[in-house]
Amino acid sequence: MGREAADSQGVLRYGIWADIVPKVDPERCRRCADCAAKSTCLAGALSRQNQESVPVVDEGFCFGCYSCAGACPFKAILLPRLR
Repeated sequence: MGREAADSQGVLRYGIWADIVPKVDPERCRRCADCAAKSTCLAGALSRQNQESVPVVDEGFCFGCYSCAGACPFKAILLPRLR
């Protein structure tokens, strides 16, 4: 049986990894012009305000495939638990 957890916006997430939402570590992020994590995201959950900003994960769109974490060459995508 899977688990469920509510993210910071109150959205319920289901499954084994329900309590993990990707976060971008601003110290590791190099703010690449062609952000591999952003272009790999299947849900389109990563966005940036401008070219110099750190990508932000929209927890409402992220469905937990974590392809972003594997795509970032600087390991800037972290997978912390919600609780």
